[in-house]
Amino acid sequence: MRSKNKITVGILIVVILIAIGGYLYINNANSRQPNTSVNPPSTTVEPKTGVELAKANVDLSNEFMAKKDVTGIQIYEEKGIVYGVIQLKSGVAQSYATALSNELMAQMKVNYAGRQITVLSQSDGKNLATVNSNP
Repeated sequence: MRSKNKITVGILIVVILIAIGGYLYINNANSRQPNTSVNPPSTTVEPKTGVELAKANVDLSNEFMAKKDVTGIQIYEEKGIVYGVIQLKSGVAQSYATALSNELMAQMKVNYAGRQITVLSQSDGKNLATVNSNP
């Protein structure tokens, strides 16, 4: 009789383990089903990132380096603010520096949509123009 009881208890334990395993398998399979909800297409312009942004910055730098009296340009980000710094030859008129700063700002707003941007034009270590844009 004792062996019958041992067999019965063993069978009950196996049945319980199979039931628990099946329950866990079904729950896990249900949680892995792909999300079938459809998101509408985004209408906002996504800012450029990575290689695309780097290429845009190189193109922008090359474009400005070809302009009259520009000796250097630097585009960088620091503490969440994107900076564009234009270095100009000595004796450049402040109105020309302001025009270049505004032109660079307009183009940077496209590349850095929704970001705070500051553009500086400098000559002889002095700021000739500063243009700011908040998102």
